[in-house]
Amino acid sequence: MTEVDLFHSHLYPGARGRVQDALADGAVLLIFADGSRVAARLRGEVLEVPAHATAAGSRIAGKRWRIMVSGDVLRVVARLG
Repeated sequence: MTEVDLFHSHLYPGARGRVQDALADGAVLLIFADGSRVAARLRGEVLEVPAHATAAGSRIAGKRWRIMVSGDVLRVVARLG
């Protein structure tokens, strides 16, 4: 499972993170800046993130995001739903 260290406590267009290994379709562990973790799934350029909570307890609904990866930097481009 590829890990992505995100520089933010939640995702939004423009959010960035550092990819630890080669990013490929399948399971991705997102590690948010606040320490919370969530198992997501990558399908092409679409990152599917299930409902989860921030470290402070804020509930985040499940969403799909279009992403771009350049080198070891992941960037969220747009919210898909």
